[in-house]
Amino acid sequence: RISLPSWVDPGPKQFGRAGQGKIKADQWRTIGTILLPLVLIHQWAVDGDRYDPFREALLANFLSLVAAVNLVSLKSTSEDRIRRILDHLERYGRGLVLLLPNYDVPSSLHQSFHLPDILRTFGPAAGWWSFPFERYNGIMRNFPHNGRPGEC
Repeated sequence: RISLPSWVDPGPKQFGRAGQGKIKADQWRTIGTILLPLVLIHQWAVDGDRYDPFREALLANFLSLVAAVNLVSLKSTSEDRIRRILDHLERYGRGLVLLLPNYDVPSSLHQSFHLPDILRTFGPAAGWWSFPFERYNGIMRNFPHNGRPGEC
């Protein structure tokens, strides 16, 4: 059992099961940067039947992505932090190609390599991320409509 601070949105109680509804961006961040790392470390390192170097490499690669996301999510930034973000993203990208050669690298990974320039131009992500727009889309999704553009 994992206990989270009250200010962290834990997401659905039965993550991955049918009928859980849509997961919000903040819930994905909790799952990806807190819960999944803890579960993978526990399952692959603590409870593992035997040492598996492939699992260790997958975990280390995933943790590079987690580190990049955590650094991007901070409320301040600096050149040193931007360099570290890029280092983690490069390590993650190389790891994907080496560990999963048949995996199609998502376009979002390419897009993430633009984050250093975006952070330099616009500052910390908290000032420009799309959470307010996602929230608005969620509200609009629940608004009654007839499915025809321009009509209610």
